[in-house]
Amino acid sequence: VTADASGLSFSAPADWKVIKASEIQADESKLEEIANEAGMSADALKTAMSTADIYILDQSGTQDFSNNINVLSQTYPASTAVTEDALATAVKSIGATPGQFSTESTANGDAYVLTYTWDLGGHTLQGAAMYVPNTEGKYASVTVTTLDAALTGQIADTIIATAS
Repeated sequence: VTADASGLSFSAPADWKVIKASEIQADESKLEEIANEAGMSADALKTAMSTADIYILDQSGTQDFSNNINVLSQTYPASTAVTEDALATAVKSIGATPGQFSTESTANGDAYVLTYTWDLGGHTLQGAAMYVPNTEGKYASVTVTTLDAALTGQIADTIIATAS
């Protein structure tokens, strides 16, 4: 998949639905259609997509939470100091609990990853907040959130390994 605004491409699960923010911002009927498919209100999807570039949704489950990947449209300069504290502050701001911090190598330079757990709507979600460099060296903000820590780790590892 390619997140056009943030300039990041990576591999995502083939059976997950890719939603581009530009598509639903330009077409109200597309917004309604995708919201119905995602099992959420059009307003909730519009809010979720307001800062997103792409949103990738697992529609295979029967649970009332969909595993997902999202990439924000804003990028950060290569000179941005990405620290564990900065990522932890961001994770805490949504009410999640920071986990393990790591620096991972990508084709475009170092990426920074902070795992987290997030109790939301009766579920304990397992996430990874990542700053991944694009081909211009700018950082794209990517999050992976699932119901399973092993799945989150597997998807995050795939994003890191295939980021370009």
